[in-house]
This record gives sequence, structure tokens and C-alpha cells, in this order.
Amino acid sequence: MASVSTFPPPASAPRPNWPGTLAVLAVALFYGFGLTALNRIVPGTAAQPAGVTVALGHGVSVVTPAGWSADIPKTNPGETLALLNDASSLVATTFPWEGSEAEMLERLRRLFETTRRFHLAGQPEPFRTARGIAGSTSAIYGEHADGRVWIGRIPGAKFGFAVRVRSVPGQGAAAMRDAVALLESLQIKEAK
Repeated sequence: MASVSTFPPPASAPRPNWPGTLAVLAVALFYGFGLTALNRIVPGTAAQPAGVTVALGHGVSVVTPAGWSADIPKTNPGETLALLNDASSLVATTFPWEGSEAEMLERLRRLFETTRRFHLAGQPEPFRTARGIAGSTSAIYGEHADGRVWIGRIPGAKFGFAVRVRSVPGQGAAAMRDAVALLESLQIKEAK
């Protein structure tokens, strides 16, 4: 009697996976070359003309200083103006706020120390612009930058404003002058 042998089923022949290989190659080429090209086409900054009044929302506006470029990713029209130059950044913004100015300073301190790795130096000092806008100011410092921040409440509204300048240590004298000029240009329309 003959024994019946069982043979394993025939193995399927390997088929090349060209579509998958091409997809992986396309993704690699995009990350290697496409993002670099896209970065050159879509700039992160744009020249910002001097003397332009920019509305920050909630009745607040500032006038742009000379020699700065708009930091496009950080600028939010109607809320935040972010500017850059060679060694400095300058930001003016408005934000919802119902608390006191002391609470605003404490929140700013926590924000800088936890997310930005900056510290407020010493005790905040009061400031008042030529137009009568008042608030508090503090020097800021970090491992790779120093500067100043000015904050205040918008009278008659549930909003606050902040102006912050930050520079590479030892490189911020001109940026500080521009920040003070921007702060002095701050104008707040009366809330109705």
C-alpha cells in the first residue's frame, strides 16, 4: 500500500511592492528637498514699513518703528504685532483680562518662568506714557536674552495690553529705544 504524502501548499511567489516603495521615496524626497524649497518660497518675515499705525484690537493701536520685519507666524492681526530685527524681537499685544494689575504681573511671571524660561528682575515699577497710559514694567532676563516688558489694563474694558522687547545680551540698546517709542505711540480709544 502506498502512503499518501502531503505536501505543503505551494508558496506564493513574492511580488514587488512598487507603489509602497514609491510612496516612501516621495515622502523622503519631500522632507529632504520640498520643505527646504517651501521655506524659501514662504518667508517667515516680511519687511514692516515704519510709521504705520497697527490696530491691536479693543481700541488699542501702536505705530511701527523703523528697521523691523514682521514675524509672520507670531503676528495675529487685530491682536498681536510681532517684529524682528537682527538680534531682537518686539511684541505688542492685547488680551482678555478681568483681574487686577497685580494678578496680571503674577500670571506674566509664571508664564515667563515656566514656558519661556525668562525671569522678571526685581520689583515691577510703574510707568506712564506721555498720553497718560499707565501700567507696570519689569526687566526680563534669561540664559540667552534680556529685555523689558510693559503691561497694563485697558481702562473701561475687560482687556489688558503688553509690550515686550527681548534681545541677545548686550545687543539691545537700539531695540530698547524702539520699544519705548512703540510704547509711547500706544493709543487707547475710550470704551463706550
